[in-house]
Amino acid sequence: MNTQTIFSSVLLSLVCLAQNAQGDWPQYRGPSASGIDESHALPTSWNVETGENVRWHTPIPGLAHSSPIVAGDRVYVATAVSPKEAELKVGLYGDIDSANDSEAQEWRLLALDKATGKILWNTLAVKAIPKVQRHTKASHCNSTPATDGRHVAAIFGSEGLFCFDTEGKLLWKKDLGPMDSGYYGSATAQWGFGSSPIIYDGKVIVLCDVKRGSFIATFDLNDGREVWRTPRNDVPTWGTPALVQTKERTQVVVNGWHEAAGYDFATGAKLWTLNGGGDIPVPTPVFAQGFIFLTSAHGNWRPMRAIRPEATGDITPEDPDKTNSSIAWAQGRKGNYMQTPLVAGELLFGCNDYGILTCFDAKTGNVHFSERLSRRGQGFTASPVSDGKHLYFTSEVGNVFVVAAEQKLNITGVRQLPDTCMATPAISDGMLLFRTRHHLIAIGEGGRSEGMPLSSQTVANTEPPPIVLKKPDAALVGDWQGTLQVGTGTLRVRFSIRDAGADMKGTMNSLDQGNAKVELSRVGDHEGTVHLEMDAMLAHFEGRWNEAKDELNGEWHQLDKSLPLVLKRLPPEGK
Repeated sequence: MNTQTIFSSVLLSLVCLAQNAQGDWPQYRGPSASGIDESHALPTSWNVETGENVRWHTPIPGLAHSSPIVAGDRVYVATAVSPKEAELKVGLYGDIDSANDSEAQEWRLLALDKATGKILWNTLAVKAIPKVQRHTKASHCNSTPATDGRHVAAIFGSEGLFCFDTEGKLLWKKDLGPMDSGYYGSATAQWGFGSSPIIYDGKVIVLCDVKRGSFIATFDLNDGREVWRTPRNDVPTWGTPALVQTKERTQVVVNGWHEAAGYDFATGAKLWTLNGGGDIPVPTPVFAQGFIFLTSAHGNWRPMRAIRPEATGDITPEDPDKTNSSIAWAQGRKGNYMQTPLVAGELLFGCNDYGILTCFDAKTGNVHFSERLSRRGQGFTASPVSDGKHLYFTSEVGNVFVVAAEQKLNITGVRQLPDTCMATPAISDGMLLFRTRHHLIAIGEGGRSEGMPLSSQTVANTEPPPIVLKKPDAALVGDWQGTLQVGTGTLRVRFSIRDAGADMKGTMNSLDQGNAKVELSRVGDHEGTVHLEMDAMLAHFEGRWNEAKDELNGEWHQLDKSLPLVLKRLPPEGK
């Protein structure tokens, strides 16, 4: 290595250190969108009702899913404030409807003291009637700001790109055009813009994938001058750009359906492109273990893929389950919809919106486990974060699942937030910063703040403690059938259980739905209750064994619905 190369490497390292000082969380998901900060151990237990391990909590006005960011001793949050309480519909549903709120919104940027939670300033950026509607589960301020410690850049949807100094003074703004993000199959479904800006080397990078006129661009951080703009041919997407640096090149990588791609940071020239996958791309690319991890879902495919950073040209395979010289490994139907994945060591974790967590070997793509986090039907939108030892998965109703960063699922605890939570938390100096429906909350060891009451929705959806399933009695082997009363109709279901040595396996057949068959995820016993779990359907059966009648008396659970169900043993075939 020559002197010039050594000097360049040192200079690059100094630039990175200056941009990401210890304790800083400067953009969506922190440095490089990794979601991980291993500098301090994070608390694994807290109680918001008593204030245990809660440093502070501060009310934040408005409805926003924008995540907090941190630079130095300050926390920044963006929000959209409505003249009345905005409605928010969380949960697992498939409506493409837009929310019906057309009142003028106030888009604001706030700065808080990291140590105390005191609001230092609250700047009004713009007040206007939104040009584009939001989804019933979204807000008018979904994008997370970004900072280099001297500037704070924020996208306020169709109102444009704004840049402030650290005292809240507006330095410049740019009109990005109408940010009409919504379902590509409907002209009227408007869901709200979600991609966040990132900052690197004095430039603001923005991805604007909308129904018409999509593009990726960079702007000078000092004056807002456009440096380059590259058109994109894709449907609306909601992921944030990711900066990928190798010794060969620095590129900006974005997710997509038709055009996941890498672009040269300096010029905007397209380096590679990838077509196919899920048709509503939301997660942000993650660069770790020498690969760019991309995932998307909805439609026929939900791939998780490892892309080599030296990829060039069109790297599209025959289908999203295939590999080639640029795609190191692929799992065509084990990716996720809303959440950005996280790499801890050599493990890649991806959790879908139903709360099914899959752990991959990051280098090979082999699956270590794929199991449910929740025993209730609840949605997951916020992406996980980690201190390298534990991962934190936050459900929409405010249950935080603390999971050990291991090859086997180990839920070490389920903690609660006082309200619904759609935003990804931030990490700084051993603190977790959660943005809930009404508050910003700092969780840290030794904290003791005034307690907060749990919302009625949080109380109603309190997660039961995790259970450990044991292998049931051998007599469970066989066929069991029962009938579900669904409204005025009935559905017959049949479970077939077999002994697989260390555990039991089985299938469930829906006899009145074309004899559809589903593999059971787990067959187990907990304190005399038989559990038959079907992750693919987000359903499970729990029943007590009545040996006298040779039947299982219990309930069928699916999402947030429960129905009584009695399973009776069927005689062996031929008898």
